[in-house]
Amino acid sequence: MERRGTVKCTIISSSFESPSAELVKDVQTIIDPEVNQGKGMGFAPIGHTVTIKGAVSVSIHVTTTLTLEAGISVSQVKADVENVIADYLRTLRMSWKEEDRTVVRVSQLEARILNVKGIADIADTKLNGKGANVELDTEELPVMGTVTLNG
Repeated sequence: MERRGTVKCTIISSSFESPSAELVKDVQTIIDPEVNQGKGMGFAPIGHTVTIKGAVSVSIHVTTTLTLEAGISVSQVKADVENVIADYLRTLRMSWKEEDRTVVRVSQLEARILNVKGIADIADTKLNGKGANVELDTEELPVMGTVTLNG
């Protein structure tokens, strides 16, 4: 009895971002070329169709209210806060292959932002307009969108 299979593979770039169309095409050609798909011309065995797709970037827009230490302005801490957010999202992307779903957590962002020098407290944090975590599908990667700091 002949066994046939279909496999969908989602990839990311070596820099933990959405891959370019060229990278997706190159990987497709190596694994199971579209011209001869399912015929065993790549690494996939004969009778097995493999489709390569790139993970999709999802922007995470952050809005929060900061209580700043005396003499500190929002403009003085903004770059550091943006770096903290970018680092957290990169950490999530780096562990993408280990997780079935990626969850961007308000609590994790707030805890990290509180470590920025000059910030005394944080409240009303919203991700993509909601005061809740953002759950992404297996084919999605979190990337930094806009950052709005009130203070």
